[in-house]
Amino acid sequence: ARASSTPVKVAGPPRPTSGVEKQREDLQVSPWELVFSGVRGQSGTAEFVGIKNGAAAPVEIGALDIGGEPETFRIVERPTLPVVLAPGKSLSIEIAFGPPADAKVGVHRGVLRIGKGAA
Repeated sequence: ARASSTPVKVAGPPRPTSGVEKQREDLQVSPWELVFSGVRGQSGTAEFVGIKNGAAAPVEIGALDIGGEPETFRIVERPTLPVVLAPGKSLSIEIAFGPPADAKVGVHRGVLRIGKGAA
């Protein structure tokens, strides 16, 4: 059975109706939402999220994790953390959707959480 369209929200500065979980005014994240479709128990598709430093100073990303349904979504190639982004520089994170064979049919939700470092 197919899982329906599946949004992944990205943590970042709020926008109307985004469902964003936490605020990061120093980062610009695009796109805000990824929508996947897949079959239970099979490898699904992957899409990229761009994280850009919109601040005037370097920003350190100290943690990246998936909240919501971490068994359904994963970061494909996790960067070595911490990552320091110079002003205007970006980092791409690939998110994959792969619902387990016993996953419910329907909408699955996850959140990419971006944790701040010390920089």
